[in-house]
Amino acid sequence: MRGVLATLAGTWPRRLAIAALALLPVVVAMVGGFATVPPAPPRQVPPGELVQLGPYDARVESFFVSDRVRVSSLPEGADAWLGVVVELTVTGTAEEYYLPTTIQLPPSQQVLGSGAPDTEILVRDGSMLFRLLPGLPERVALLYAVPDGEAVGDELTLALHSMYSDESFLFEEPSWYEDEAVGTVTVPRDDFLPAVLIDEET
Repeated sequence: MRGVLATLAGTWPRRLAIAALALLPVVVAMVGGFATVPPAPPRQVPPGELVQLGPYDARVESFFVSDRVRVSSLPEGADAWLGVVVELTVTGTAEEYYLPTTIQLPPSQQVLGSGAPDTEILVRDGSMLFRLLPGLPERVALLYAVPDGEAVGDELTLALHSMYSDESFLFEEPSWYEDEAVGTVTVPRDDFLPAVLIDEET
């Protein structure tokens, strides 16, 4: 009998400890210990402030709405171009021929197409953007075709997404991929354009 009592006395502490360990996740869950911490909201970036977006640094300056820029390239159904003016500087040592869509319009802004820029032009001479050279800042206008230019307001809030480099399965070389939003920037409308951007026929 003593042996039985001794065995029971020895096992009860272990049973209590096991039970406490089994209940621990329940208690932690009840007090919110397993709750997912929400990600920090993207920071508000002032217009013109430098933001690192992977392959390049960007300074988003302003935007314009015009039907006098690249008139012959306006797609059918478009009333005007919405142009986002941004300074881009490649931070690596290689030329960049592909301009990622890391500067994005708000979902409420109606555009024709997929929401990516229809074309990109250099502000200094109005020519098409084909490449960015390392360390050489370029002011670029990202052009989006809009069905109603008069419906565009005086401010535009853009989302800024970073990029990360990874091996491309298709091209078997490093490529850039869109990552999470790192900030938003609200820029003013400025429809005063350099003469070089305005088509002479208008």
